[in-house]
Formats: sequence, structure tokens, C-alpha cells
Amino acid sequence: MYKPMETRDMALEIGRLLNLRKAVMDDNNMAIAAMGVGKSVAVDTIDNIIKYLLDLSREYTEVCWRLRLYGEEATTHD
Repeated sequence: MYKPMETRDMALEIGRLLNLRKAVMDDNNMAIAAMGVGKSVAVDTIDNIIKYLLDLSREYTEVCWRLRLYGEEATTHD
């Protein structure tokens, strides 16, 4: 079952992607079976997914921080 990002361990999720990356890098047939592309494209795709996850996590943290900051400002100015 899906859980929101804040309740999941990002390091564990990225670790799983890195395990998948290693598996497809070692076996072209596995890359084709798992991702429908050769191992070079599969590895590049996984690298991009990891990058996007890290970027999204950073942006999410910034948004949460700003919301908290603006909420505190709004309550102190009343």
C-alpha cells in the first residue's frame, strides 16, 4: 500500500533503486524484462529517477519549511 513520502524512508527507497540499477547493469536480459529497454538506457533511467526523487524531496522540504514559517508569522501578527 502506498504511503506518503514523509512516512517512508528515502534512503531505503533509493537503496532499492540502486539494487535494481546494479541488477540491470549486470544483466541486459533482466533490463529488457524489467524495464523494456537495454541496460544502458535502464541505468540512465534509474539515475534520472533517483535525481528527480532527491530534487522533489528537497523542494518538498523547502515548501514545508516556508509554510511553517509563514504560519508562524501569520499567528504572531494577529
